[in-house]
Amino acid sequence: MKTRLTQLTLMCLSAAHLYAAQPADHLVFEGGDGLGTGKHLVFLAGDEEYRSEEALPMMAQILNQYGFKCTVLFSLNPDGTVNPNNQKNLSHSEALDSADAIIMGLRFRNWDDTSMQRFENALQRGTPMVALRTSTHAFKFPKDSKWAKYSFNAKPETGWTKGFGRHVLGETWINHHGEHKKEGTRSHIEATHKNHTILNGVGTIFGTTDVYGVNPQADSTILLRGEVTQTLDPQSPAVEGEKNIPMQAIAWTRNYKNASGKTNRIFTTTMGAATDLSDENLRRLVANGIFWGLGLEVPDKLDVPLPGVYTPSPYSFDAYQKDRKPTDFIVKPGAASPKKTDAKTTLNIRKGEHIVLLGSGLGSRMNHFGHFETELQLRQPDKKIVIRNMCDEGNTPGFRPHPSRISPWAFPGAQKFQTELAKGSRSQGHYPTPDQWLTQLKADTIIAFFGFNSSFNGPQGLETFKAELAAFIQHTLKQNYNGNNSTQLALVSPTAFQNLSAKYGTPDGQIANTNLALYTQAMQDACAANDVIFIDLFTPSKTLFDTTRDDHTTDGALLNKQGYTWLAPYLADALYGKSNIPNPSRRKAVHTAVKEKIWCWLNYYKMPNGVHVHGKRYKPFGPKNYPDELKKTREMTVVRDQAIWSSLQGENFNLAAADANTHKLTAIETNYKPRGKKGNPNYQPGITSQTQLTLPD
Repeated sequence: MKTRLTQLTLMCLSAAHLYAAQPADHLVFEGGDGLGTGKHLVFLAGDEEYRSEEALPMMAQILNQYGFKCTVLFSLNPDGTVNPNNQKNLSHSEALDSADAIIMGLRFRNWDDTSMQRFENALQRGTPMVALRTSTHAFKFPKDSKWAKYSFNAKPETGWTKGFGRHVLGETWINHHGEHKKEGTRSHIEATHKNHTILNGVGTIFGTTDVYGVNPQADSTILLRGEVTQTLDPQSPAVEGEKNIPMQAIAWTRNYKNASGKTNRIFTTTMGAATDLSDENLRRLVANGIFWGLGLEVPDKLDVPLPGVYTPSPYSFDAYQKDRKPTDFIVKPGAASPKKTDAKTTLNIRKGEHIVLLGSGLGSRMNHFGHFETELQLRQPDKKIVIRNMCDEGNTPGFRPHPSRISPWAFPGAQKFQTELAKGSRSQGHYPTPDQWLTQLKADTIIAFFGFNSSFNGPQGLETFKAELAAFIQHTLKQNYNGNNSTQLALVSPTAFQNLSAKYGTPDGQIANTNLALYTQAMQDACAANDVIFIDLFTPSKTLFDTTRDDHTTDGALLNKQGYTWLAPYLADALYGKSNIPNPSRRKAVHTAVKEKIWCWLNYYKMPNGVHVHGKRYKPFGPKNYPDELKKTREMTVVRDQAIWSSLQGENFNLAAADANTHKLTAIETNYKPRGKKGNPNYQPGITSQTQLTLPD
């Protein structure tokens, strides 16, 4: 009868040896008693995007609890810190000499001859191999290298057409079949092989990585296929059309007969980002693949509990955790954070929805272009959505100053997070607080754009930012802005910094992007801890900037028209899920109406000469005219909401007639008192005045 160890049994095993003194350049978890006694697993972490340096130590700790000796090797800097971008380094490669199985998360490696020879030797010994995600294109060597045959694009004359991936694993890199960072992956068992032992206890897997385009070698056994989903929401439906006809393979086995005449058992899955491995079923699939590769009996349902608190970084280039040693990637004991498969990942949008944007420059500059509001309105033409933008450059979650309000703080206690800015500004007035505005606007949904300003504080300011953001989230969720305690909240990260240095002499953005990656992760963690929707714009914008020659920013930091044109549909998809626009031909008319509404709204929310409207110069004359002007401008903004809704239906709207029915302004008499011939209280245009001026010759 097959053995099944329970999670309780595993967690009760002594784990002290996991955290014993570790070598400087790799991790070793010594073996013990269990199903894997006497077997040595070597994990190779080295890819630039999918955070194998975080995923493989976690998997090693899980397998170690079954008695396997587990060694994790990394790509390192000369100072011993982990750097997955260093394609030429593999730490402590001598571990390969005693490997009973190799588990790899590699991409475009170009190791030294000694390390490659050890890998080659292991292959020729018949060592089983488990390959994750980008390992299909694990190596990239120059054409004149002795290891050129390993390259993902190796030519036929090397003897290994398309390299190690195609020749050994069964496939190399082809393409992103699903849309990268927009469409997810849901597994489906290949019915013909549903009884394969690698699938023991494996349920449906969902990953936020996209499906790869593959065509495994004919002698491969396909176990799972990947359904492309419309969004990265685990509940997302599948995309319609040819992408899923047929579904691409995402997991297969192969028996590779090597040059020495021995056979390597190969298991490959194109899933396997650190975030993917939060899914218990994927962890079980990989662990089962290791058991199968070694010829061990695969339990009916292998327990694969997280060894502690596992919070993987989002996958992205150049977003790895800087200045970390191998030991920093050991998952520490504690209550594990299981993946919430029912977690909400998109917002609802109801009829009459009041959406309010909060935050700093990314949101504020939307007022210049209007593309995001236009996109949302076009997607929901019958919902009569009301959108108001309260963003302003310089805002943080807790610090939102205004010259006509005494307190700059967004919520009670926010001052403790901004000690440098907590000094009195001596501002005066009665401008509403953020909470008062949100209540007046009856906010059903709040979309908050924070993180950019705070990122200038660098790594040393990260913990303060986390605390400030958590306090903002918790305060916001306790409020009753719309009167029925149902306000939704979503947080949106900053975009990346685009390198325009060669064109404009601006910074190249390396330091900025390092900090932005840290603050994006902090936002994601805070949202996860508080069950709030989080949208990562840093990662997709970084990918966009790295792969295009077009300027999407004015100076590297601020999105331009092209940048906001890209952002609008991407953000709408991320927040609300993909949906069609019923009448795309109405975009121009709707966009015009949206920009007119924005202009009116800003004249209400940020009325010019505001120090007289709300501030210290309000008295003595402000009360006579500004309350009327505010009321009329507010009503004119509502009129322009109606104009947007009419344009969505293809109908004309008479703005002049509607404006005529708004609040009537009180006639204000002038304070000017002319003296004799030295003035006239009647205003006349400048061109008329010029004809009446007498000037000396």
